[in-house]
Amino acid sequence: MADECAIVKGARFKVAFCVGKEVRETEGCYIGMAAMGTETALVFETSEGISFINCSDISAMVQTCAAPEEPKKKSDDRALYG
Repeated sequence: MADECAIVKGARFKVAFCVGKEVRETEGCYIGMAAMGTETALVFETSEGISFINCSDISAMVQTCAAPEEPKKKSDDRALYG
C-alpha cells in the first residue's frame, strides 16, 4: 500500500488552482468528486464552506494530513447454516 498514491476521502489538502490568469490557494478536507457541467470537480470542505474545484484548473495539491484510518472489520469466518 505504501507504493500507491491516492486522493482519499477525509485527507486534508492544500490546493493551488487557476481562476483566469490568477492562481489561488485553499486548504480543506477532500470529500468527493462532482460533475460541474461537462467538467469533473474535486470537492473540499474548507473554512469558507464547500468548494468545488474543476480538475482542469488544479495546478498543484499538497497533502497536509492523511485520512483517518477506518477501523478494520473482524472477519466473520463462522459457518452459517440456515
